[in-house]
Amino acid sequence: MDLFTEEIVYYICDRVLKDSVLDVFYLISTKDGGISKIDILREYQSSLGIDLSSRKFRYTVDEAVATLIGTTFIDFFKDGTADKYFLTKNGEVAAELMGRLIQEKPDLLKTSKIVSAVMKNAAI
Repeated sequence: MDLFTEEIVYYICDRVLKDSVLDVFYLISTKDGGISKIDILREYQSSLGIDLSSRKFRYTVDEAVATLIGTTFIDFFKDGTADKYFLTKNGEVAAELMGRLIQEKPDLLKTSKIVSAVMKNAAI
């Protein structure tokens, strides 16, 4: 059952999916089977050229995951000792709407590190 209408999901996307939250949402949306927080951190760091043994961006990823859970765009399940994060139905709707939102408001990409690079590479 969908909790929100498409209009509400769009509104939440517009207000919340920016900066690192947009980047973490993108990373989760690319993994069909779910992704652990440590793997999100590793992909985030790798995308930015940061040494994977670094603790840099750990808090950023934690905060983004918490924000996304609060929006109901992601949820998690236990996989051994790790939590795996995945898109909910609302998250799937959000992923579909993000293309339109980025076209309407390209400034969203200004503070994004990963999604802006992906969009730039896709335009080449």
